[in-house]
Amino acid sequence: MKKLALIFIPIFLFGCTTAINTDDETSTETPDATEVEDTEEIPEVLALVDELELNIVSQNPLQMEATVKGNFRNGCEEIARRKITHLFQENRFEIKITTKPNEQAEGGACTQALVPFEKTESLPTQGLKAGEYTVDANGITKSFIVE
Repeated sequence: MKKLALIFIPIFLFGCTTAINTDDETSTETPDATEVEDTEEIPEVLALVDELELNIVSQNPLQMEATVKGNFRNGCEEIARRKITHLFQENRFEIKITTKPNEQAEGGACTQALVPFEKTESLPTQGLKAGEYTVDANGITKSFIVE
């Protein structure tokens, strides 16, 4: 009788543990390709910047623009994001331009040559104090002086 009870208890406990369903379970089943949602984020890379021009739009109040010129790596790239950051303590403006694959990249019919781009952005210069300021666009820098 004791042998039967010892065998029965582990089988009973094993049966209970496999019957319990928790929300933390993960499925190892791989769905068909048609059922998979495209949730993968498209990678962004820094744009190739060749030139930075600073232009004074107005002296009073001071208004400036930065014109960034560069190249896409091929015909299947486009501007993903443009971000201008003013670092007050360092008297510095940072312009970060990133690129991503465009819709043409999916078909694979891309020109394998550099494609020029040019973007002009207003700099947030209102209220700047006298001093020298640096503008950095993806590693290309220029300076200007506010008197």
